[in-house]
Amino acid sequence: MNRAKLFLMPVFVFILLAAGTSCRKDSTTCNGVPNVAVNFALDLNQPTNVNLQIVEGSVIVTGGYDNVVVYRYTTSQFTAFDCCCPYDGATNSKAVVQLNSNKFSMTCPVCGSTFNLSDGSVIKGPSKCSLKPYVASFDGVSTVSVTN
Repeated sequence: MNRAKLFLMPVFVFILLAAGTSCRKDSTTCNGVPNVAVNFALDLNQPTNVNLQIVEGSVIVTGGYDNVVVYRYTTSQFTAFDCCCPYDGATNSKAVVQLNSNKFSMTCPVCGSTFNLSDGSVIKGPSKCSLKPYVASFDGVSTVSVTN
């Protein structure tokens, strides 16, 4: 009986330690933004999308989990990301990233994380996770389609 207890005790402690550290905010598991269907097209000739006619222009569109930012990276490349902060946006409705005046980044007003609009990567933490990306494709004329 003592041998069984001696064997089970370290196993039990290991399980407790593993369970206690798997849900910390500093975990690099990046699945905090819920999946929702995204499928829309933007006409660059519409007045609401005029900012996308220039490189480094962006618009925020209703959709995604917490809206979607569409960014013109080059004359022919666009990126699109969910505006929900990956650090704590799924649990805090105010954690919605906002465009910065520099035109190429967004910052969460709750945790202070800053993200690059060209690829969604973290510029400054505490988030270790990039913005949730969507697929943005340009027809080469005037339509940008965004899907997941």
